[in-house]
Amino acid sequence: MPLYKEQNASGLVLPVETRTTATDSDYVFMIDVATNTPYRITKADLLAGLSNNGGSPGSGNGSSAGTNTNTLLLLHGNASDSSSYGRTPSTNTASISTDIKKFNSSSLRFDGNNELVFSSTDFNIGAGDCTAEFFLYTDNISSGQNIIDFRPPSTNGNYPVVYVLNNVLSLQFGNTTVNGNVSPIASSWNYIALKKSGINTSLWLNGSNIGSANAGDWASSGNVIIGNGAFGTGLNGHLDEIRISKTALNVSTVPTASFTS
Repeated sequence: MPLYKEQNASGLVLPVETRTTATDSDYVFMIDVATNTPYRITKADLLAGLSNNGGSPGSGNGSSAGTNTNTLLLLHGNASDSSSYGRTPSTNTASISTDIKKFNSSSLRFDGNNELVFSSTDFNIGAGDCTAEFFLYTDNISSGQNIIDFRPPSTNGNYPVVYVLNNVLSLQFGNTTVNGNVSPIASSWNYIALKKSGINTSLWLNGSNIGSANAGDWASSGNVIIGNGAFGTGLNGHLDEIRISKTALNVSTVPTASFTS
């Protein structure tokens, strides 16, 4: 039997069931008062912050118009931060490639030694939520390559690092390894996400959760290393559309356009 007790002027059925929990992909329904048109917003989008500027329906993936301070870093194929913070990298030896790119005119090219480092206490996630997402393109998925690392230089501990080794995408967090024995697609763009929700940290590949661990709080390093690791062994490949957010976003759908803040 339907759980409702009235219809509003738009014809939308209003439920009476009340819940105190929701997944990131659950929706909140709202009504545009100017047109009397119902629309929906995901929990992840709602928590990421909304503006009064509207936006295209169904954009999803945590994006919203206007300023969003939950987006800590946003790179569109270069080292220029498009988030509201406009961060400048503390280290930038990555090169720009216009031959291989995902959405726009360029991608970041790494040769195994260069890197991109951003330093800020904003990256001290601790007990909070976080999502780091990006597109990876590499011809070689067999050799060890660090992709993104929240450790301080030459330091181990409860920091997440995402890497590929022996054809498998993996997450290392302290003494815990998460991988699911799943391989990225060589010589193709792969959508990868590292997501922290509460005490759970999970790794996602092309919209699928390939493993998770109740790893607890992330230790504080004050920086994020992109394209390399705290002990070296960097990426030989390309990264594009890099976004780090201080909220747990819905990463179950592969984006079809550039990230927004």
